[in-house]
Amino acid sequence: MEDENKTKEQLLQELAKLRLRISEPEEESPESRWAEEALVESERRYKSLYSLIRLMCDNAPDLIWAKDLDGRYLFVNRAICETLLNASDTEEPIGKTDLFFAERERSAHPENPNRHDFGKICVDSDKVVMSSKKAERFDEYGNVRGEFLYLDVYKTPFWNEHGEMIGTVGCGRVVTEEKRLQEALELKTDEQSLLLDNTQTQIWFLTDAETYGRVNKAHAEFLGKTPEDFRNKSLYEILSKEEADVWIDENIELFQTKKRVHGEQWFNNGKGEPRLLTITKTPKLDDKGNVEFAVCSAEDITDRKRLEELQLQTARFRAVADLAGGVAHNFNNLLQIVIGHLGLALMDLETGDYAEVKEALERVLKSSKLAAGTVRRLQSYAGIRDRGQVPKEEVVDLSAVVRQSVEMSETWWKTAPTKKGREGSLNVRLQDGCLVRGEKNDLFDVAVSLIKNAAEASCYDGDIDVETCIDGDHVVLRVRDAGLGITEENLKKVFNPFFTTKAEVGAGLSLASSRTTVDAHGGQILVESEEGKGTTFTVLLPFVGQEPDPPRSRKRTVTGRHVTVLAIDDEEAMLDLLKSALTRHNYGVLTALSGKEGLDIFNEVPVDLVICDLGMPGVSGWEVGERIRATCLERGIEKAPFILLTGWSGQETEVKKIAESGVDVLMDKPLNIKAILDAVGELVGNGPAKASN
Repeated sequence: MEDENKTKEQLLQELAKLRLRISEPEEESPESRWAEEALVESERRYKSLYSLIRLMCDNAPDLIWAKDLDGRYLFVNRAICETLLNASDTEEPIGKTDLFFAERERSAHPENPNRHDFGKICVDSDKVVMSSKKAERFDEYGNVRGEFLYLDVYKTPFWNEHGEMIGTVGCGRVVTEEKRLQEALELKTDEQSLLLDNTQTQIWFLTDAETYGRVNKAHAEFLGKTPEDFRNKSLYEILSKEEADVWIDENIELFQTKKRVHGEQWFNNGKGEPRLLTITKTPKLDDKGNVEFAVCSAEDITDRKRLEELQLQTARFRAVADLAGGVAHNFNNLLQIVIGHLGLALMDLETGDYAEVKEALERVLKSSKLAAGTVRRLQSYAGIRDRGQVPKEEVVDLSAVVRQSVEMSETWWKTAPTKKGREGSLNVRLQDGCLVRGEKNDLFDVAVSLIKNAAEASCYDGDIDVETCIDGDHVVLRVRDAGLGITEENLKKVFNPFFTTKAEVGAGLSLASSRTTVDAHGGQILVESEEGKGTTFTVLLPFVGQEPDPPRSRKRTVTGRHVTVLAIDDEEAMLDLLKSALTRHNYGVLTALSGKEGLDIFNEVPVDLVICDLGMPGVSGWEVGERIRATCLERGIEKAPFILLTGWSGQETEVKKIAESGVDVLMDKPLNIKAILDAVGELVGNGPAKASN
């Protein structure tokens, strides 16, 4: 006990001496002052450097951190807090591990028990670095803060000044979108083939304008080949020269303009059958904006188009049936005029009043022309255009076309409501000179369809306004009705094929057909409507700003002898009419009642011009023209001018047949005698016809 007390006393004495020594400051040497100042400066620089590093790290987009050997955070930047750790500031994570934050997040989101997996992946990668004692790169991924993240991470050992590893340092970047894109691009080749070969759409790749890359099964089968037949092959090795030329010209433009191409083309399949394809070609550009390759796709729409054409024609025949009543009414009126004036002419002949006879006959002629025009328009409206026909484009006055359409559609806007005891009023305001370039019959169909649609919408009780005008660079056609209007929902569907709100009176094809026609003419068709206030359809077509194309004729001068005309027709009355008209104008006339008889005469007797009917049994007018053309070629003589007469409308679009048959002038029946005499005079170089005394 005494020893213990002694020890305590000694300790207290030593402590007192120590305090005394501390309380008595020793004289400070210059060296110690310099060392102390250096220490303070070093600490200041350290703090400044740390602040700078902290500022740089907190403003970096990458995730940056440092951990000790137990995985506790020693340092984190703002990006890692905001992205991964669900921490409010950079001090909160210090001293905590990834598993701590993963468990905290799992507690906050118990519906997803796998949220802690990401923390385990991070801890495991730290162990790899500490074990290998060298830098490593890792893919770390998992559910973090409500979304799936993918990180590209770089970790390295953290060494102290003695060369001892005291932890790890890491940085990482979120690459979720890049990884998804990479995975999409790394789709296996067999999976790509499975996808491409199990679609009915034809797909092929072009490495340049003339060379196939890969093709799918549908495109290969369409051309009667296998996909292996196309690899790195020229289009000329796969297609016919004519088809390859067409596609290569289009492909060259695709690679030069770098713009997507879309359209419809007729193309022969591997069996030589013509098929209609809708084709889309899209260039794939590289980083420098150059075309790397082109992706092409095609769909065979032949059967669908034919079905649409059949259904459209059915609808048009129904419309023609509706027109029949109105046409019959008009014809009765015209026949009454013809019969009445012919009766008056006969009476005037008995009294010798030839002036009255002439006036009566002129009225008969005018009425007959009106009847003929009605027949032609009815044929046009009901006609089926063959796919081989080429529409005849010319400059036409849209107002004149609309005027004819108003007359043709009278059965809808006037006759039908009159029979029901109602008023059908149609107000027409047409500006002359509304010149457009297009196919007259197609534009006529559009106008008739819009007027018919307006009449049906007005329920035959209300005004219809039809207007044409020139507005800047466009010719405008407006058709307004006073009907019930169209709902906003149905307004979006009015141009869809087979859509109709008038099931008992329509097939829903006229508006769809009209839009197709207007689009083909480089225009557009618009619709405005309000329920209870009617509907307005507006057609805009490019204004050409020039007079209609003048008719062109081919002249063949015959001088020094009498002109001989060969007339061929299977109707004797028609031949009598032609002979009577031609002989009184000093033309010699030979006649034949069949195509075969006409060819025999042509081969035996010199003929200067041929007038031939198209529709004859045995040898048609087309065949007569072909054989005469061939005969003249064999004899080495100039082909005789050939006038073809037809009672069928639309034959002027038969461009190929006209060329093959050597047709110089195509004229519709019933004939205008003066017009045919003028045509004969122009073709043989005698000018317009002049009657002999």
